[in-house]
Amino acid sequence: MNDNDLERRLRAESGPRERGYESTPLPDALDSSRGVPRRGGVMRGALILGSVAAGVLAVAAASALMSPGTRSGGVGSGSDEPATQPVSAGPPEAVDCQAIDVEFTAEPWGGAAGSRGTTVTLVLADGRYPCLVPVEIAGQVFSPRRSESVIGVGPRGLSDFGLSGATILLEHGSPAAVTVVWSNWCLDEPIDRFTLSLRLSGWPAYEPVAVPDGGVNSAPCSDDRDGPNLSVSEPQLLP
Repeated sequence: MNDNDLERRLRAESGPRERGYESTPLPDALDSSRGVPRRGGVMRGALILGSVAAGVLAVAAASALMSPGTRSGGVGSGSDEPATQPVSAGPPEAVDCQAIDVEFTAEPWGGAAGSRGTTVTLVLADGRYPCLVPVEIAGQVFSPRRSESVIGVGPRGLSDFGLSGATILLEHGSPAAVTVVWSNWCLDEPIDRFTLSLRLSGWPAYEPVAVPDGGVNSAPCSDDRDGPNLSVSEPQLLP
């Protein structure tokens, strides 16, 4: 081939630059063997790792809430265990009954063998806690003007009143009763409608409690050489 033939061939054929720009589609993925990661793959990997980390944190938080040591038991906590409630103190230990704790009721007075007598029931007042009633109870009958009265302090007498320390427990539904006997009223002329009062050991002597419906006429005189007598039995629990 001479120079003329070579020149004609070069003019007849066109090279790559003479064809102009032709777009060529890029491959979907680079050759993995080259060890060069794609940018899109890096971003997707980061998102996946972030999701996994968030899931781990959520599981850890749920486990902490479900742990028995961290349950609050409050509203919306999802705990099946009830919230801790304060322990009720309950009724206090029984102490000596005061006037506000006890209510008295007297049966109609009867008379026999020169004396008059009645039975007085002791009931625990509504809303009060059980309390202790001493076995020694004082009784007193007053004239209408309180100018004359008779005092009785039980079978052991005034000097030992309140020293025994024995008590019974007065509760709701378990009343107690005492028997009051009055005899030998020989002072002046008979007086009607004396008032009966009772006082438990430990109550002030100047604050006897009047017994409703406990009024009584004066006891008959059997021996004017002796003074009047008033006795109060020890209280007994009623069945």
